[in-house]
Formats: sequence, C-alpha cells, structure tokens
Amino acid sequence: MTKWLTLLATMFGWMIGKEERRVLEDAKKKKINRILLALLVFSGFIFFRFYDAMVDLYNTTLLAFSYKYGFISRGLVGTIFQIVDKVIPVDLMNYDGAMIFTQVTTAIFVMILFTFFRQCLMCADEKMISFQTYLILFFMMIAISMFVSRRNMGRVDIYMIALSLIGTMLIMKKRFEFLLIPISALAVMFHQGYVFMFFNILLILLIYRFFTVGKKEKKKYAIIFVLCFCVGSALFLWFEFFSRMNGEQFVEEIISNAKLLSYNGEYHDTLIDHEILGIDLGGTEWDFHKENFVEYPLFLLFMSPYIWIGVCLFGGFIKEAKTRTDKCKYIFVAIGALTIVPNYILKIDYARWTMSIVTYYVVMLLSMLAMQDEVVESVCSSMLLEIKKKAWMPLLFTYLTLFLPFYDVFVDQVMHNIGHFLNVNWLHLWEHY
Repeated sequence: MTKWLTLLATMFGWMIGKEERRVLEDAKKKKINRILLALLVFSGFIFFRFYDAMVDLYNTTLLAFSYKYGFISRGLVGTIFQIVDKVIPVDLMNYDGAMIFTQVTTAIFVMILFTFFRQCLMCADEKMISFQTYLILFFMMIAISMFVSRRNMGRVDIYMIALSLIGTMLIMKKRFEFLLIPISALAVMFHQGYVFMFFNILLILLIYRFFTVGKKEKKKYAIIFVLCFCVGSALFLWFEFFSRMNGEQFVEEIISNAKLLSYNGEYHDTLIDHEILGIDLGGTEWDFHKENFVEYPLFLLFMSPYIWIGVCLFGGFIKEAKTRTDKCKYIFVAIGALTIVPNYILKIDYARWTMSIVTYYVVMLLSMLAMQDEVVESVCSSMLLEIKKKAWMPLLFTYLTLFLPFYDVFVDQVMHNIGHFLNVNWLHLWEHY
C-alpha cells in the first residue's frame, strides 16, 4: 500500500511540476514576444530614419555577375537574381528590378535576424533576457541602419551574415549541424572575403562546442570543423587566384548588363576590373588607405566605451574559467575576430571590417547565453549591474546614434568630416574628394 501511495504522490508531483513548467514557459514566451514586438517597432523607426531608397552602383553591378560565365568570383547573388528574372513574369533587368530584388532580400535578412534573436531569447535563462535585449538593440541599430542606407543596401554582407546566423542556430540547437558544410560553401560563393569576415563565427562556435561536449561528440565537431574549413579555404583559393582567367571573353556583356541595372546607366568599373579581369587595385586605393589611417584611430577613440565593455566581458570569461580547458575555450572565443586583420592591412572597406567585428562578438555573446554558459551568465550579469548602477545605459544607445549608419570605405559621416577637416587644414595626405 505504501509503495502505491509513494508512486501516486510521485506521479502527482511530476504532473504538478510539468504544469508549473508549462505556465512558466508560456509566461516567458509572452514576455519575449512583447520584447520582440517592441524591437520590431523600433527597427521600423531606424528603417525610416536611414532608408535612402537607393541601391548604389557597386551593388547593382554585382547583380550582372553570373555563373553562366563560369564559376566566377562573387557570382552567386547575380546568378540568383538572373534566375528569379527568368522565373517570374516581370522584367528585372533594370534599376527598378534591382531595387525590388534588393528590398525583398533585405526583408528576408531582417526576418532571419529576428528569428535568430527569438531563438537566443527563448533558449537563454530568463534572468539573462534583459542583457540579451540590450545587446540585440545595440546590434539591431547598427545592422539595420547600415544595410538600408545607400552605400550598403544590397551589399553581399547581408547574405554572409544571414548564412552565419542560420549556421549559429543549428549549432545552438544541435540539429542538422552537417548543413554547416554547404552553408560555408554558399557563403564563400557570395563573397570570398567571408573567410576573413564572418567565417570565424561558425568555426569558433564549433571549437567552443568541441571543448564543451563529452568525448563521444568531440569527434563529430572536429570532423565538421575540418570539412567546413577545407571547403571554405578551397573555394577562397579558387575565387581569389584561379577564377579570373577568361574574363576578357564576357566582360563586355557584364558591363552592358551592369549599365541596365544601375540608376543612371553607369557601372562600378573597379569592381569589374578586379573581379572579372583580375587587375590589382592596390595602387588606386592608396589614398583611401591614408584616409583610413587618419580616421580609424579617432573612431576607436570615440568607440572606447563599447570597446572597454567588450574587453571586460571577454577578459572576464577567461579570468572566471576554472579549468585549463575552459580557459582555452574562452581564449579562442576572445581572439576569434582577429581573422579580419588581413583585411585591415590589405583592403580599404574599414566600415565593413568594423561591422564584421561587431557581428562576431554580439553573435558569440548571444549564442553562449542561449547555450546557458554559467561563466558567461555570471560575467554578463555583473557587467549589466555595473552599467545600470552608473546610469550609463540610455547614454550608450543615444551616443551610438551619432555614428550611424556605418559606411563602407569610410566608417561613418562624422569620422569622414573630421578626417577631411584635418587633411585640408594640416595633413595634406590625400586628394580632396
């Protein structure tokens, strides 16, 4: 009799516990839905504040590239665009068509962004939702303002970020992780610069998982890491060194299509020179490098409050780690953004490189919180309390708006104005433009 009563009490307690968990989950879901609705409304304000209703000729020129000319560099987005043009009954081979395509792909990017945000909030411990919300707001302000403004609307970076976010969600959920291999390939096909800009997100998360899981699962993550790395590296080498051998045969057709797709019949000649004909642009970009060398240190100075927070957070993870394995894990996480260093040395799009760093650290933080890493939760909670105690929170977001949107070569308009002023009056390092 006692056994039956004990069993009945256990079952009853389990049912009550299950019901309580369901109620708590429903309450958490409602809270998160309210947060996402508020963020969505705010993103609408950001959109209308920074939307220029224009696609730059760099991004329309890229739509003229296609794999019908061979397995060429940056040919995937144009291939997709031209397939869509053939499938639907509307002629897209004009500027209006390029605008419609860009608007649709930008909307899809925002949908993927918010899907990622929701998964991060749903998977995390409820006590971390406030920190995640502030982090999401920070990233959302930068990302949406950047990719709806003229210089970057339609930029291939949105495809690379979107694919990294999809891969990140697979890693967080530990489902279909083998898809990371084709995801890595597709991202490099959009732009081989992916290996330096956003590939670190997937690779470092795989390393993080490797250090976190038990012995049985380590092999799986090691194999996926190696395959992703090899596929990405092989495609990078192809596009960077071997895909431009026959460009003279079809360059005229690409130029003709690029003119059709641009706003005023122009096209981005240096993009075609480099990606189709393989011409080295190093000499023509030197003035932009000099401007970056002046403006970027000033930008870092202005951004020092955010840099300080980031250093404290990621340094705190290493400091709080108890075991050597955990310290190694957090060291990899902390230095993962260094893959972008070659771009800073060799290329000129400093705003895009900055965006890749911001994306890396924000996605890593959100992901580790979603995976309920106790060390990360502890350090982030302490940081949030410290910021709130000093009443910095509103100021951090208000101050950020001064530097939006991020551009491409120039980091933002404020830095560009300061650099121009210094050059005209004292430095005289580059030509005025």
